[in-house]
Amino acid sequence: MFEISPGVFALFKFGTDGITDETFKQEKFLKHARGVISTIDKAVDLLEQDDMDTLSEALQELGARHASYDVKYEHFPVVGEALLDTLGKAFGEEFTPEVKAAWVGVYGVISEQMSAGMKEALEE
Repeated sequence: MFEISPGVFALFKFGTDGITDETFKQEKFLKHARGVISTIDKAVDLLEQDDMDTLSEALQELGARHASYDVKYEHFPVVGEALLDTLGKAFGEEFTPEVKAAWVGVYGVISEQMSAGMKEALEE
């Protein structure tokens, strides 16, 4: 994500000293990374359970919180691109067009619901 759009680095609490090898070892960075992975896992689980109400509520709350972090709608495609790139590297040859399409769908739900939560928070 920081390679795709270096400016987003400033949005993070660990983003005050610029990107270095040490950045990715900081507890603040690691905590955030674990949170992102946990959210994606939860989203996949709830999608598999067809529990869109719980998923939408959780993602909209997350989006509302992100509005206070100065996250903008244009950041969502950057995150999506970074996610797909990361998954592609992790899955290797198993990241088939079908697998990629499924992940595009998952991230589409995540970004749509988080954007809705941001919009609501910004209108208050």
